[in-house]
Amino acid sequence: MRKSIMDVEPGRAGGIWVLSGNNGNFLSYWNHAKADHVPNPFPRNSSIQFVIEDIENRVWTSSDNLVHNTGYVKWIARLDPDSRVVVNADLSNSKRDILSMVIDSKGEMWFGHKGGISKRAGAEFIALPGRFSNQHAEYLMVNNQDAVWVSCPIGIVRWESGRWLEFPWPEHYQKNQTFQGMQDQEGNFWFATRGNGLQRIRLGKLKTRSVDEGLIHFSTWAICKAQDGGLWIGTGGGFSHWKDGEFNNYGRDSGLPHGWITSLCETRSGLLYIGTRSGTVEWPRGVGLSHLCTLKDDRLITFNSDPLMGFSRIWALYEDSRDILWMGTSQGLFQSKDNHWTQFTEKDGLSNPDVRAIVESPDGTLWIGTNGGGVNHYVNGSFQKFTTNEGLSNDNAWSIHLDQDDAVWVGTEYGLNRIKDGQCFSIFQEHGLFDDLVNHLMEDDFGNFWISCNRGIYRVGKKDLDDLADGKVDHVQYVAYGTTDGMRSSETNGEFQPAGCKTVDGKLYFPTSDGFVEIDPKEILSSRQPHPIVIESFQAEGHTYYSNAHSVDSANTKEGNPSLNLPAGTSHFVEIKYSANCFSHPERIQFKYRLRGHHEDWIQAGSRRVAYFSNLNPGEYQFQVKAANANSALNLDSAQMAFVIAPHFYQRTTFHVALGFLILGLGLGVHRMILMNRMRVAGLESQVTLNRERSRIAQDLHDEMGAVLTQITMLGELADREKKHPDRLSRSIAKIKSRSRSLTQSLDEIVWATNPKQDTLESLVSYFSQFTTNFLHSTGIDSELQMPSPVEIPDIPLDSKIRHHLYLIYKEALTNIVKHAEASKLSVVCHYDQPRFSMTLTDNGIGFQTSHRADHPYDNGLINMEDRMRQINGSCEIHSIPGEGTQIHLFVDLSTSPSPNG
Repeated sequence: MRKSIMDVEPGRAGGIWVLSGNNGNFLSYWNHAKADHVPNPFPRNSSIQFVIEDIENRVWTSSDNLVHNTGYVKWIARLDPDSRVVVNADLSNSKRDILSMVIDSKGEMWFGHKGGISKRAGAEFIALPGRFSNQHAEYLMVNNQDAVWVSCPIGIVRWESGRWLEFPWPEHYQKNQTFQGMQDQEGNFWFATRGNGLQRIRLGKLKTRSVDEGLIHFSTWAICKAQDGGLWIGTGGGFSHWKDGEFNNYGRDSGLPHGWITSLCETRSGLLYIGTRSGTVEWPRGVGLSHLCTLKDDRLITFNSDPLMGFSRIWALYEDSRDILWMGTSQGLFQSKDNHWTQFTEKDGLSNPDVRAIVESPDGTLWIGTNGGGVNHYVNGSFQKFTTNEGLSNDNAWSIHLDQDDAVWVGTEYGLNRIKDGQCFSIFQEHGLFDDLVNHLMEDDFGNFWISCNRGIYRVGKKDLDDLADGKVDHVQYVAYGTTDGMRSSETNGEFQPAGCKTVDGKLYFPTSDGFVEIDPKEILSSRQPHPIVIESFQAEGHTYYSNAHSVDSANTKEGNPSLNLPAGTSHFVEIKYSANCFSHPERIQFKYRLRGHHEDWIQAGSRRVAYFSNLNPGEYQFQVKAANANSALNLDSAQMAFVIAPHFYQRTTFHVALGFLILGLGLGVHRMILMNRMRVAGLESQVTLNRERSRIAQDLHDEMGAVLTQITMLGELADREKKHPDRLSRSIAKIKSRSRSLTQSLDEIVWATNPKQDTLESLVSYFSQFTTNFLHSTGIDSELQMPSPVEIPDIPLDSKIRHHLYLIYKEALTNIVKHAEASKLSVVCHYDQPRFSMTLTDNGIGFQTSHRADHPYDNGLINMEDRMRQINGSCEIHSIPGEGTQIHLFVDLSTSPSPNG
């Protein structure tokens, strides 16, 4: 191949056409690394300038004729794919030296000349009219929609639908010569120039029309549909009718009382009502400017009859389904029916007379927005209000929209509101809205709300807003549009009705401070293209392990995605940078990512292009990132990066297993030592307990039996001396019998207390019942016992120490009652609420003053009772009132009591 390559063009069969040689004398077709050389079809010494293949696989070339030495193309040749018949056309006499040529998708050939551009029809050249007829068309390009782009000294111009659109070079640029251009997938146009580098032209998604296109005034306030398929546009200097790109304008010279149009409404009968700052005008469509009923001097007629006389603010006009005209003014709501006007004010229940919006619901009722009084629902002649007191975000309600789910959406000066089922939910910027102010709200055919504000126009999904109001999500996402998208001013106008309209083809129109904006949701949503996502770099502990700008030894490729093996100790701080290739509004790209192996949930990163992770455990991870473009087109494919963090030796499984066995062995050894020690301690404790129990039994036998036996011995000796006195002898014998019975009872108590078979709570309660009856048998005290049944008290083991102390305490309590209480009645109540056992003794005796208990004769006994209860982790509470008896409460928690035999 020749070293000098002049042009390269793709061929439709998969190869490429190559124009080579210093003068472009050689044309070749390369396919599968083989070159098929094509003879120069032009006269000798002619160099080939261009090569283009059309839709019929015919190759067109052009040449300058060095004989003429003009420097411009003088010849055109066509190479047929089969016969390779060369068809030459000599243009030396055409007086249109060709600078460039292009073929569109329809096969039409376009030529750039020294004096404009033309199309070739047969052997004829048809010149395009316009102001660029004297400009050198140095470069031609056809975009995806077959619009022809032309580079000329004054800038870039576009021919589309029979009109020119100019993109001039900046003033500080030198005169450019464009030699290449292309359109990317986002719709941007790129041109390579000599002298000013690479130039980009970005076409906005929104179309704006203002005074340059023929609008009567730049400041636009009201837009409504016309029955002829056009639009009526109210401005600050009159109103215009727009259809098929043509404007018809009407101002003060047409009879308008005021140039500022605040509201428009064309009725089904064909009358256009115009609201101005000084009155209302009726316009009969189709018969020219006229009076209400007749033509008069080709001018508009103003209503001046009562009750409209003197009104200076007409804010809203609306025709309902019954052909009734409603008018919102600064002094109330008006209804026109049968040529009669009816006024509604605060006296009729209207929350505020400044009416800004009127909308009819499917059931025939009206929703009315006011400036200062919120929203009113007009039903059956009465007004139901929704203000900030009922949950509305703001009382300046400027826009109302009713959806198919019977929800009412209200745009206010501060916040968007949904009223549904009588409940109001407010939405603000903190929930994800672009702005808190709502000038106008419209719904497209694809489930989106389009909202105008003072910062532009934005789109948000209606379902997202419903989910937010229903508590399913806490945030929504929007897509905003401004001057970079085709708006000449991002400030929209509102506060009046209609501040926007939707036509039958689904297009939306909004008024702005510089013209009105046309939005085609179908075109915008269909152009959503996800952007390819790339992972730019991977850093760990400040060291770069991967970068797509250069190769890194630590990185390898796995299924088209980088995979990294990281050494141990690199998991403390990880930084991953990512991006999405976007040439239009890259700041609007929204990302979300996740790190599998660390967390499975996606993290919303917004426009941030870096992810940070810290203190990752050794193991395998996979980083994934997705992106959504400015039109919320989510790239379902994600960029991925797998990496493995190696563990330290002490983090490896083998180390953990070995360490586990070591710890287990040590644990078993320690456990065995503890068991042996516990067995020894248990043996010692058992011996100590046994000795303690023996000492207690010996003490009880000594205390109980020793004293009684001594008494019996003394009574026997006394009886021996009193044999001669029968009466005295009889009394001594009776005392000996009584002491013997007492000794027998004491022996029974000691035997019961020391019998292990009686170490249960049920046995204790049963013994208390029997003991009480026997103890009080001869005292004259009536007893009432409330003891739990065996079902209520399970047969649980009871520590002998607890049993013994409870018995002694109970016995002490009965003894005190018999000796000192002077009671005639005793009540004993036992209760078990696992694991708590309680017993309450209540008498009707003389009682005593608890604050002077030390002066009472049985204070020592009470002290012994309290001390014994503390020894078994229980409590004793004594309540007494002089003359009203005494109550003793005994409580013991069996779960915290000493263990059996403890």
